[in-house]
Amino acid sequence: MQIIQFLQKQISEKRLPQSLTLEGQNQELLISTAQEIIRLLCCPNQSYPSDDCDYCLKQKNWFDVLWIGDGATEIGKEVIQTMIQKMQLSALESHGQKIYVIQNAENLKTIASNSLLKFLEEPPHDTYAILLTKDRGRVLPTIKSRCQNFRVNSSQSFASQNAFDDLLRQNDISELMLGSMYLKETTPDELIRMAEQSLTKTIWPLFPQWAEPTLQLIADLKSQVSNKLALDHYFITLCRGADENS
Repeated sequence: MQIIQFLQKQISEKRLPQSLTLEGQNQELLISTAQEIIRLLCCPNQSYPSDDCDYCLKQKNWFDVLWIGDGATEIGKEVIQTMIQKMQLSALESHGQKIYVIQNAENLKTIASNSLLKFLEEPPHDTYAILLTKDRGRVLPTIKSRCQNFRVNSSQSFASQNAFDDLLRQNDISELMLGSMYLKETTPDELIRMAEQSLTKTIWPLFPQWAEPTLQLIADLKSQVSNKLALDHYFITLCRGADENS
């Protein structure tokens, strides 16, 4: 499932978080992905691909979309404060959405990050943040914790051919919990395939402490336990193990 298709479902069900980060090495792809998310938010039909409605056709001329940063230089506090002032105004377009995109969010100065953090904690209604970054590790941890993260690769898929394995390799429980939202949308057979492949390829060599919970996950899925329940139990078990070892 592609990122856009996944987010389209969240938008149509009114479950899209107000803050997202898009992470990847291809700046043009990050920008085009952000543009498509913006189009979905503003299109009254939330169509994918575009249905060439009036909103989609005037995409580059929307008044309520603000792009910040040039992708290279540092972003200061004044820029963020100006953005906050604009986002607190009423929307000019009838769709009512206000959206800001920060290019290369790793270039935010510390004082700018702190200003942004306060705004992310209590965003105005129908205001969305999309942070683009080539190096999420340089983004303030408290900002990352308030954004749902997606890694964007050359095929615009959520991850590679094994999203389960990609998540485990991050060795970060908070990232696992966020990424599990995508995994819950996959079919049980696909999830079993990814878990079995990851068990041999990654878990036994790198994270043997996760082998037993993963075997139980596979058994639960084969017993027709729902993806959601099986994954929730799996990640709770991993979290408990991490707490015991900390």
